[in-house]
Amino acid sequence: ALPGEPDGLAGNKTPHVERVRFTVIPDDAAARAALLAGNIDILPDARTRDLRDLRARPGLTVHSSPSFDLQIILMQTTDPLLSDVRMRRAIALALDVPELVRALTEGGSRPSRAPIPVGSGFHTPLMSEVPARDLAAARRLAQEAGYRGQPIRIVTTRRYEAFYEIAVLAQDMLREAGINLELEVLEWATQLQRYTRGEYQMMAFGFSARLDPSLSFEMFTGPKATQPRKAWDNPQVQAMLEDSMRETDRARRIALFETMFRQLMEDVPVVALYSSTNNAVTPAHVQGFRSWAVDAPRAWGVRLARR
Repeated sequence: ALPGEPDGLAGNKTPHVERVRFTVIPDDAAARAALLAGNIDILPDARTRDLRDLRARPGLTVHSSPSFDLQIILMQTTDPLLSDVRMRRAIALALDVPELVRALTEGGSRPSRAPIPVGSGFHTPLMSEVPARDLAAARRLAQEAGYRGQPIRIVTTRRYEAFYEIAVLAQDMLREAGINLELEVLEWATQLQRYTRGEYQMMAFGFSARLDPSLSFEMFTGPKATQPRKAWDNPQVQAMLEDSMRETDRARRIALFETMFRQLMEDVPVVALYSSTNNAVTPAHVQGFRSWAVDAPRAWGVRLARR
């Protein structure tokens, strides 16, 4: 094994246990109960609502670290109503992003309209700017776009807690601007199929961690004709994205990302919200465990002390 500490997916990977058992527990409450009963040694993704109680329990440690994932609202720019950028801007202005993120994460994550995570070395002060909510401007833009109160459907699922709560909060916030948002709650497999086909008006969605900043844009940027799942079909931005993948100079890459971010805020094909926080929980006999930016727990260097 390499010396030193684990570093991302590299570095020291020394194992200190002879056998590992992976227990799949789909229900969050059942997983929490299994941890408290001593039936599992690591709970890699505790629910936000359980953190206060878990932190208060003696013998348990909550390991929190900013994630590189992205929670986001997608908008279908080929939809007859949402093809008008004024309508998409109205929706974005009707959302109180800081309040939404505070409510969803209980202050555990920072709001960000940028796809590059706050924890990334490529996230700049420009990308930390979150436009203020403006209901008057939202109403005006919606009216200019020809909106007359017709329902807009946002696809979501109960499979992922954040997706459903994003949709519910967005519905309440848009209502204050006179925008009628209706929830379409689907099984996760059906939602994923609809996402892949681009069959939605709006969708509460999330992308797993991307460690390279170019991929943070690539996950929703591309030609709809060949990749219907892509939300942002802008040829000029696609060219800049390709340049960013070839560029090796850090300063020039950052300049490209900032230009793409400014255009994203103009086109508004999506409303990026925040990157979540990974919250893993271990009992006292688990030693050396740490969470990290990717939602994939690492057990290198972890030891089990005798109980």
